[in-house]
Amino acid sequence: QASKIKHNAFLTDRVKTDNKGVMNNIAAINEAMNRDRRIYLASQKDPAVDDPKSDDLWNVGVVAKIKQVLKLKGGILRVSVEGAYRAKTVEILQENPYYQMVVSKFPEQSTEKDDPKYLEAVLRTVKEQLEEYCFFAPQVSRDLVLNAMTSDDPQKLSEYVANNIAFEPEEKQNLLMESNMILRLEYLAKLLKSITISISVTILHKYIVFYSTSNRIIKIR
Repeated sequence: QASKIKHNAFLTDRVKTDNKGVMNNIAAINEAMNRDRRIYLASQKDPAVDDPKSDDLWNVGVVAKIKQVLKLKGGILRVSVEGAYRAKTVEILQENPYYQMVVSKFPEQSTEKDDPKYLEAVLRTVKEQLEEYCFFAPQVSRDLVLNAMTSDDPQKLSEYVANNIAFEPEEKQNLLMESNMILRLEYLAKLLKSITISISVTILHKYIVFYSTSNRIIKIR
């Protein structure tokens, strides 16, 4: 069984909650609950498409296990899932009443042949960029920072950061699809730098500072 994710993508080291309001998603969830609770999650390329076809879905997603299903008003299901591993679409068997796909594991490339010093340097860069991001985004939980800063596992760090920072869905999908760990970390550092700059610019626009002739600072909200 496969389910479409309309507004997000996520990596495997995560428990995620999503609202599922599309009928074939609900059918897929019900079928999975009647079996082994496993489900393949694939993101839409364009969230604006209300009735996506197979070509509208990314071919790399996550096989997950459904942890909890809550029924809300309006026929909406709130579903908590725990990612198990990355997977790639091999064949689409059916699209209705829900997607049924053949998928294969899509593991990350080994880092054994990578330069350990360079890998360590890129890992350190990600942590530094995360620390700078947290300076401008104080709402970030201390647990996130602590867990990230104390992790020396590049895969877990990349997944943990990507799943807890408000990147764009396509950016998260790009991280998910990247199998080379060094390239993934380099891209993650680039995203962190970009989002940090964006937040800092927003703050500067919010608090425009004018200097009077007496060098007094006037803050205008």
